[in-house]
Amino acid sequence: MGQIQNLGELYSLIRRHILMIVAIFVLGTLLAAVYAKTRPDVYESTAVIQVETSEVVRPGQGASGARACCWKPSRRLTTRDALLELAARQGVLVGVPLSDDQKVALLRQSIRFQPIYGLAAPGSGSQNVLSALAITTGLSDPEQAARVSNDLAQTLLDGWTEAHLTRSRTALDFFRAEEARLWGELGAGCGNRRVQEPEPQRPAHAGRPAEPGTAAVGRPVARAGPAPPDRPGQP
Repeated sequence: MGQIQNLGELYSLIRRHILMIVAIFVLGTLLAAVYAKTRPDVYESTAVIQVETSEVVRPGQGASGARACCWKPSRRLTTRDALLELAARQGVLVGVPLSDDQKVALLRQSIRFQPIYGLAAPGSGSQNVLSALAITTGLSDPEQAARVSNDLAQTLLDGWTEAHLTRSRTALDFFRAEEARLWGELGAGCGNRRVQEPEPQRPAHAGRPAEPGTAAVGRPVARAGPAPPDRPGQP
């Protein structure tokens, strides 16, 4: 069969092989439907956590701090012990004939952490910042999927809250220690230093005080008083 030159030859080719094309289409559809029917139903549930960062981002730093804040807790929540505790707490994969390693692998495939970035504020020096974190869980039971997503979100919030409280307590203890140290230094400085009151200034015309054993010398001042009585025999 040579190359198709025009649309008429294409239509002629389709008419000659129309039965084979329809049979392949029907067979493929049936196989896809059977495969989809045999697969277990998977229900996804997503919990979204809004992230509000109060730290100052240096110019050029970008969202590295926010990305680290997002991925460190997610790695901690997907460890083997954490996933086994989560499965036991929420009743996931209970009674399923699987080993602990298989359960952990299945849960890791069912849980996804998706960061959501937004535009940064003008002048912050970064192009995008972490604005939310979506936790998606896919399980065969919709209620279990919702409980697992909410449990992971609450665990993540509790961890962030505890970390912020620890940093706040550490900063408060440091400032209290500095305050006590400064008050101690001020008290020690005031105890060793005598406070001297300024001497009152004397007027310029006042003489110097007489030294012991000497008499003060001054000019006699004439004072007005009553006249002495006349003596007898004086005119």
